[in-house]
Amino acid sequence: MAAHRGGGIESISDRGELTVAEAATAREYLKAARDHLGRGGSKGLAGAADALRKGIKARERDQEQAYEAVKKQKRKGWRVAQLGIKLEQAYKAGESAIEISLFESEPERTVAAVYLTPVSPALQARKSTLKSLARKFAAADRADPEAVLEEPRDFLEQTWAELEQATRGTLLAPPMMNKKGTRMHLEVEEGDPQAQTLAAAMDLVGVRYKLHARQVEEAPAGRMSPA
Repeated sequence: MAAHRGGGIESISDRGELTVAEAATAREYLKAARDHLGRGGSKGLAGAADALRKGIKARERDQEQAYEAVKKQKRKGWRVAQLGIKLEQAYKAGESAIEISLFESEPERTVAAVYLTPVSPALQARKSTLKSLARKFAAADRADPEAVLEEPRDFLEQTWAELEQATRGTLLAPPMMNKKGTRMHLEVEEGDPQAQTLAAAMDLVGVRYKLHARQVEEAPAGRMSPA
């Protein structure tokens, strides 16, 4: 397994590849949005709206880049690892989160369960509204810095919760496996604290990888479930 970080290769193991997206900003924007919401007032809401819009774009970009990497692996003869066409389509459409359980071969037991969490079409559609709200709040702050805007705040809180769900997934694209089933290629976000945990879990797996995938309503807050 190797980790790709900003163009450099760091060797972790020889069993597969752990590819890391170059820009890890979606969760940083999410944290910034929470800080702005905590400050309150028109200025805080303007900052939150802007951070949320950028966070959605960042997560979309990371997932798009991950899928481009998956396409390159497919051209090399790799395949989507036991995910299934329907599950992959459901994820691409933003319909649901996907839980992928990683198994040891002998004895067969779950080593870890990791998640793919899409940016839903509804969340994507909020970007234009967020841009308009950021401008509206900035103008309101100039007119009355103490103004309280509860209704737009509710919209921002809901958007924050949806983006938080979308950034829970450790994986950015479906896992890829080579023809022999002896190597796995994973796309994760740079700076994701779960990446090293995932790498350690993969080191426990036998020569042949075994996976099971299923749709779930949402990923757990920890984003990775241990065995």
